[in-house]
Amino acid sequence: MESRVSYRPSPRNADTITGALTLALGLTALMLAPGEVQSDGFRQFGNVRSPAFFPILAGGATAAISLILLVRGALQAAPPISVERPGRVLTVTAALTGATAMIFWVGYIAAAAALIAALSLTFGNRRPVVVARLALAAPVAIYLLFNGVLDVLLPAGPF
Repeated sequence: MESRVSYRPSPRNADTITGALTLALGLTALMLAPGEVQSDGFRQFGNVRSPAFFPILAGGATAAISLILLVRGALQAAPPISVERPGRVLTVTAALTGATAMIFWVGYIAAAAALIAALSLTFGNRRPVVVARLALAAPVAIYLLFNGVLDVLLPAGPF
């Protein structure tokens, strides 16, 4: 028998809490990324080849989307949230955390392949040939796009 945990916070609280946490995360990324990546900070943001471009873009997008959540929470326009499969939520969180932690050790292709395979299995794809093809083709295509076309280096690792 599968246990179901149903948590229905008020829409206002859920969006306000999520919006506040992700806004803090996005603003932290905006503050830290330019200094950690290069010394000239935001001046090189328009240069797609700059190592600060994507971290700044991600931090800005995270901050912007979190502001939408905060406004939505203030207007109480969100539907109730229900977590019917907490195990799935934990598995996705663990897969994302694991892929992020191992990307510099094993490289982008291996980390992304493991992430895609784990997520495919988590969401019910039980055909091993399809999972393997997707887990190999998508990271290789993205790697070739970034390294070959955009000239943006992704972590290579030993693979």
